[in-house]
Amino acid sequence: LAYAEEDIRAGGELFVSYGAAYFTTREDYMGLIPQEKDFELGEEFMERVDLLFESLSTDNDITVEDEDDNGHDEEQRTLYLQQVQSDIWNMILHSPYKSRPLAALPKTYEAAIRAVDVGITQTEEELATHSIEYLEEHGKCLDHIQPKNSTIKHAGRGAFATRLLPKGTVLSAAPLLHLPSHHTL
Repeated sequence: LAYAEEDIRAGGELFVSYGAAYFTTREDYMGLIPQEKDFELGEEFMERVDLLFESLSTDNDITVEDEDDNGHDEEQRTLYLQQVQSDIWNMILHSPYKSRPLAALPKTYEAAIRAVDVGITQTEEELATHSIEYLEEHGKCLDHIQPKNSTIKHAGRGAFATRLLPKGTVLSAAPLLHLPSHHTL
């Protein structure tokens, strides 16, 4: 059986670790997949972003004229500052400079603001977590297979049916590429 190595919230996404080398050797078609140290650098960067955004928010030289003079100056200023911050964030994300730490950063301004408060890891976990209703509608249940040692000599581990699986049963939603021969690689 496969066991969770830490608590996983209901609706949380499950990951398999292929090891760091798996992604670093596939950059040409997978892009720059961030590693643990890249998320640490991303967290440090988010601290500096927080300081930048805070300095913009406390800069009293930034004013927005309210044309109708209804006392909405502070509301207009807040909206203006949010737009400036969003523009800065989008400039960071669309920088021509590409790196694994940059790939670790949140992909939207809203997620960046959340990451400033709780960190990139928790923000990404929240974005990857779906409601039970969503999972019931879109998810796939894998309770019909379980991992065990393969009965094929030197094959390692395999997936085994836990009950009768009629012809046409979807065994796994994971994309797999069947290679009939190891010489194909």
